[in-house]
Amino acid sequence: MQRAHIQSIDDTRIQEIKELLPPSHVLREFPASERAAQTTVQARHDIHRILHGADNRLLVIIGPCSIHDVRAAREYAENLKREKERLQADLL
Repeated sequence: MQRAHIQSIDDTRIQEIKELLPPSHVLREFPASERAAQTTVQARHDIHRILHGADNRLLVIIGPCSIHDVRAAREYAENLKREKERLQADLL
């Protein structure tokens, strides 16, 4: 049985495809600053201490699942930083 007209069935609702760089390219292009590296090392240390009972603070993991508005994301981060500083004795 032959079809006289074959309709496309793949990607019929796709308007645009944007290719993403592999993580290795992003890491090479935008290496972590010394401050970011220190923050990461300290956070991992603190999390380890909480998970092993050496730190009584509550571990809280929050954040946006994605960022579509850079200005709003920065505002959100500033608010989180203020709350982090205010609650640092009880929460990590």
